Amino acid sequence: DIFAAITTVYSWLVDLKGDWGLLDYKSGRILRAKLIFSKAKPLYYIFALINLALRTAWIISISPFMVNS
Repeated sequence: DIFAAITTVYSWLVDLKGDWGLLDYKSGRILRAKLIFSKAKPLYYIFALINLALRTAWIISISPFMVNS
């Protein structure tokens, strides 16, 4: 369902921007200037992708008709 996909991506972007403080468009950066784990920058990208994958798995698990159609 397209609505489930749109809301999943929107929620993921809200996580990145609002909760994690990433995606700073004004400075032209994806990661914010001050990081907690500054020596492990790839972890931020890995965790962002894991977050998206888990959100997608959650949507599929609560909407099983999407898998069947």
